[in-house]
Amino acid sequence: MWKVFLVISMVVLGGAGFLGYQNQEKLKETYGARVSTEKSLGLARDDLEKTKGEVVQIVKAIEDVVVEIEKVQTQKSGLETTKQDDMIKLTELKNQLEGSNAELAKAKEFLALVPEIEKVKEDLMKNEQRILELQQAVANAEASIAQANLQQQKVEEFANEKAALLADIAAGRIRGEFASSIKKAFNDWGFVIIEGGSEQGVVKLAQLDVVRGGQPICKLLVTSVEPGEAAAEVIPGSLTPGQIIQEGDTVTKAAVPNVPVAPAAPAGGEAPAGAPPAEGAAPAGAPAMDPFGAPAAPAAPAAPAGAPAMDPFGAPPAAAPAGAAPAAMDPFGAPAAPAAPATPATPPAAGAPADPFAPAPGAPATPTPPAKPADPFAP
Repeated sequence: MWKVFLVISMVVLGGAGFLGYQNQEKLKETYGARVSTEKSLGLARDDLEKTKGEVVQIVKAIEDVVVEIEKVQTQKSGLETTKQDDMIKLTELKNQLEGSNAELAKAKEFLALVPEIEKVKEDLMKNEQRILELQQAVANAEASIAQANLQQQKVEEFANEKAALLADIAAGRIRGEFASSIKKAFNDWGFVIIEGGSEQGVVKLAQLDVVRGGQPICKLLVTSVEPGEAAAEVIPGSLTPGQIIQEGDTVTKAAVPNVPVAPAAPAGGEAPAGAPPAEGAAPAGAPAMDPFGAPAAPAAPAAPAGAPAMDPFGAPPAAAPAGAAPAAMDPFGAPAAPAAPATPATPPAAGAPADPFAPAPGAPATPTPPAKPADPFAP
């Protein structure tokens, strides 16, 4: 009997040793995955700090463009003054030419009456030479005026292009077509990294659409731009219920005109009400991991409905939009055009597909986009 118990004990000990070995291997794999994740999050934090520096450089570049436009306007004023001076000189030369022609006519009338014909001929030749010189001076003045007009046209075209570029940057408009993909997604913090940056025409405050398999996922608001990539936040309320942003999702320029949106990150990557948790997601109530390695804070009581989400980078919560956004500032000091009144939404036609990004019934009206700045060179 004791031999049977001995055999059973050996079998149990052998099974326990085998299970312990397997658990040790799984522990090593889990630890390696954790180290890799912490390294990736550290790199993401470094990228974010670099992006903040790039934002400062972009702001400085915009200020330099404004100074350059002011210089161009000063040059334009100088060219206009030169043009006016040339017009005055041309008028004087034409008057002198008319006077010389009158003198030549008188000389020809009295030619037969003057006894000193040779002297009259000499005077006549001098007058003709003077007329040729005046005609050459008039031609030179006209060429100078034409050159001044050409320079003025080039200056105006350059100033208009600079003003249009500045207006596009301030309004967050992307010139031309843009299509890219999600490089990194931080759903817990409500922001993503996009393939493509300023070299592909992406500008700050541009609005983008995220789609997967032809189905809309959410809308993004670009917050910072680098030459090869850009960072963007998820526009609150645009995320499709039950969906999360994934790496490789398609990103395109928003199909509708830009609407002023206050960028705000969702609190802790909170999923919409009623949406099922994503596969592998933490159970409800568990605090989200900090991507920068900070220890998890104890769970806090639920915030009242309607409270603004906290920014994971410490920025104060954005205020709700109220009415029309202020018009863009004119770099030359011209008064801004008054904003047009908001147009009431038109109900969709019967059978038309619903807009996946349209506000829910009863939601507050969308703010009116900023008015286009006045042309500083318009007559």
